[in-house]
Amino acid sequence: MTTFQAVWPIVDQTMPFADLVAEAEADLRAVATRHGAAITGPAKYQVVDGRTQPGSQGAAQCVVATAPAIARKRNYGWIAA
Repeated sequence: MTTFQAVWPIVDQTMPFADLVAEAEADLRAVATRHGAAITGPAKYQVVDGRTQPGSQGAAQCVVATAPAIARKRNYGWIAA
């Protein structure tokens, strides 16, 4: 099984974990779609040290979602010759 991981930098350190997860959860499928993946099950969320997490954009902490996923078929369309 393939997993998809998405990262969101935390810009408001006062936000409760539940609110951070709610924001990430609302955005997860769109992020996966942009990266050619489809989420197939529930995600697990955690807050990690952003200084060691790729994709944190330099934030001190970030929310990381890890979810089972599959690669989506890509429609590249016709190439003009």
